[in-house]
Amino acid sequence: MISTHQKKGIAMILAAAAGISLAGSRASALAVSTLPFNQVVAFGDSLSDVGNLALATAGSTSVFPPPPPYDTAGEFTDGPDTTPSTSIIGVWVQQLNNNFLHDNYAGFSPLTPSLSGGTDYAFGGAITGSSSTPPGLATQVNMFLTAHPAASRNNLYVFWGGANDISAAAAQSNPTLAGIETAATTAASNIDAEIQQIANAGGKYFLWVNLPPLNLTPAAISGGAITQDVAALATASFNTAWQADVAALNTSGVHVLGENVNTLFTNIIGNPSAYGFTNVTTPARGQVGVNPDTYLFWGNKHPTTAADKLLARQSYNDINTAFAVPEPAAIVLLAAGCGGILLLHRRKNHRANS
Repeated sequence: MISTHQKKGIAMILAAAAGISLAGSRASALAVSTLPFNQVVAFGDSLSDVGNLALATAGSTSVFPPPPPYDTAGEFTDGPDTTPSTSIIGVWVQQLNNNFLHDNYAGFSPLTPSLSGGTDYAFGGAITGSSSTPPGLATQVNMFLTAHPAASRNNLYVFWGGANDISAAAAQSNPTLAGIETAATTAASNIDAEIQQIANAGGKYFLWVNLPPLNLTPAAISGGAITQDVAALATASFNTAWQADVAALNTSGVHVLGENVNTLFTNIIGNPSAYGFTNVTTPARGQVGVNPDTYLFWGNKHPTTAADKLLARQSYNDINTAFAVPEPAAIVLLAAGCGGILLLHRRKNHRANS
C-alpha cells in the first residue's frame, strides 16, 4: 500500500515534471531559442546569386542567366515560370533566409541582390579572388566593406565559392593536375582571408560551405573541360584546406560554421530515393513532363531548388545548433521545473536522515 505521505510526494514529482513539460511546450510555441544575428550577408557565385548578374546585364543583348531557361528572378535554377516548373522558390541561401522569416526570428528581412540595395553580394561566374566582371568574392567583400566599414556583429556572413576557380584552371591552354589542385587550395585560402577581413572589421558569425562532389555533376559526367578524376582530386584539395581553415579560424576566436554540402550531395547521389529524388545524373532543365523536384540538378552544374531546399534546411539546423541561445522565458520555466524536482530530492534525503 502507498501511504498518504508517499502519495503527496508522487503528486509533487508529477507536478514538477508537468512544469518541465509545460516549459518545453511553451518554449516550443514561443521559439525556444534566439539567434545572435538578424541579417544574412552572402558572398559567392551563381549558387548563391539571387539576381545580381541578371541586374548587371539587364538591358543588354545577353541578359544572364536568360529567362527562360532559368528563373525570371535572375537565379541559376528552376522556378514557377521555368520548363519544367516548380513551386519551390529560390537558391539555397534565399531559402535559408526564408526559414528564418518563416519561424519568426526577429529582425530578418527578405534576401535581395546588393545591386538593388540588398545584402546578397554573390554574382554568377565569380571566382574567389579579385575580379571586376563579374565581381569575385574578394571584390564583393570590398564592396560590402566600402558601404559598411564597421562590419556588424548582428550579421551572419555566408560564403560559398571555389568551383569557378577550378574551372578556370582547367580551361587554360595547357592545364596540369598540379595547377588545378593549386587553384583549388588557393580558392580556399582566398575565402579564409576574406572571412578574416570581415572579422577584423567587426564581423563575428560566419557560415562557410565547402564544395560538393564536382566529379558527380552532369558537366563532369558528360566529359567537359575537366575529367571526373581531376574534378574529384580538385574537390578533395579544396575541402581538405577548407576543413583546416575552419578549424584555425575558430581557434583564433572567429565563429565559423563549416557547412558540409559535399557529404549531403554524396549521400543523396548514393541513395536518391531516401531524399525524394529519382534522377541525380542528368539535368531537368528544358525537359517536358517531368517533375524537377525529383531531380538533383537543374543544369549541368546547378542544383534544382528542391536540392537547394535540402541544403538550406541542413544549414538552418546546423546554425541553430551552433549559434542559437535559449530564450530567457524558456530558461526560467525549465529552471522552475528542475528546481521543483531538486527540492523534492532534498526533502526526501532530509527525511531519510532524520
